[in-house]
Amino acid sequence: MNDETRSTKRLPRLKGTAELAARVGCSTSELQRVRKGVHEPRPKLRMRLVEAGVEIPPRKTPQRLKKPPIGLVPRFVSVRNRVCAILDAMRRYAEVGKAIPIEWRSELAGHLSDNEIWEGGAE
Repeated sequence: MNDETRSTKRLPRLKGTAELAARVGCSTSELQRVRKGVHEPRPKLRMRLVEAGVEIPPRKTPQRLKKPPIGLVPRFVSVRNRVCAILDAMRRYAEVGKAIPIEWRSELAGHLSDNEIWEGGAE
């Protein structure tokens, strides 16, 4: 029996539960859980319950906490990551003796002149 079908509180005894459970071939506790919508009956038991005229409510889904949707990475984080990526690329170019593109230098200068990188807090 898994945690979803195990009930932590006792369900009130419904009228005729023992007799009906004996007639359809299940335990009284299983029948109570099915009648309350806590437990999904096995296919054969479902068929016997329907034949006996038992109304089977839809199973109640447990209320789970939903995580909020993923939002945006804060701008200062993305700018810091971009600055690090530019610096890494410049280092790699310098190691092999290639000229660093002017676009990288101007973008880096633009980011460094903005206080946007440093306003987000220290890492």
